[in-house]
Amino acid sequence: MPLFVKARSFLRNLFSSRRVEADLDEEVHSHLEMLVEENIRAGMPPKEAKRAARIELGGIEQVKEQVRETRIGNWIPSVVSDGRYGLRQLRKNPGFTAVAILTLALGIGANTAIFSHVNALILRPVSLPNLDRVVAVWETVPKQDAYSVSAAPANFHDWTEQSKSFEYLAAIRGWDANLNEEGVAERIEGYQVSSNFFPLLGVPAELGRLVSSVDFQHGTATVVVLSHGFWQHHLAGDQNVVGKALLLNGRKFSIVGVAGSDVDFPAGAQLWTPFDLHAVESTDRESHSLRVLGRLNKDASVTSASADLQAVAGRLAQQFPSTNARHGVRVIRLDEDANTRT
Repeated sequence: MPLFVKARSFLRNLFSSRRVEADLDEEVHSHLEMLVEENIRAGMPPKEAKRAARIELGGIEQVKEQVRETRIGNWIPSVVSDGRYGLRQLRKNPGFTAVAILTLALGIGANTAIFSHVNALILRPVSLPNLDRVVAVWETVPKQDAYSVSAAPANFHDWTEQSKSFEYLAAIRGWDANLNEEGVAERIEGYQVSSNFFPLLGVPAELGRLVSSVDFQHGTATVVVLSHGFWQHHLAGDQNVVGKALLLNGRKFSIVGVAGSDVDFPAGAQLWTPFDLHAVESTDRESHSLRVLGRLNKDASVTSASADLQAVAGRLAQQFPSTNARHGVRVIRLDEDANTRT
């Protein structure tokens, strides 16, 4: 998701002055060190060289404050002067003015498009039926100050088998999918999902059906569900798309359905395909690769579900100390989970 990454980085830099302050601090201390080195080369003892450098430079905080004031003081007149000059040039050159206005309009349009993606991927809340019962489930390693660790496949399998608090538990993981189309490979944002993923979301298909338990009856079926956006952009909204083949990573996948336009989970997903946790991966407790969601039973709460899974984690820690010792579980409502939009 390159656009998402750029947008998130842009917002972080826009609303935080920490980086500027860190650069300023580094700059002042670097200058101080240079003065110390010059004094030492002049024959001063290190301690005296440092003291003399501090006197010459002045207090570090005072210097930093002066730099801040200078930057602000210079910036305001510069903006005013540049603005006046720009207006004079625009009045003198009507043709150039038209081009400038067009360029500005295109720039505003581009920024609007970027913000719309930012809004969709970061700011817009998750929208699912009965969202108050949907939770994110993470492994935790408090000793390492880690509280949002992806789940290991075997641990997820045991949570599913032993917990009593969930109507559904489902797992998803990113899938590097390359769409092979007319000799050109295009990177697609794909996800592999367990059989309970779409039942947990509680959303219907727009066309055909979604991934379900039928796709796991004889191993993992090579089927795929398309997002509404992918269907429109790549297949022109073909109403007869169900049953057709899609070449992904050099393999043919049968299209079984198209998700509704409001299905955007994880954010930016373009297609979903099943993966089978009852294979070799069901014994893997070291590869923490799964993002886990749960839909609580009607009589369960986040607190009771957390206690339920903590008990399971405690048993696993005793059974598999080499991989699970000091590991816990954190349950949090999906709409409160910061990792949902990152």
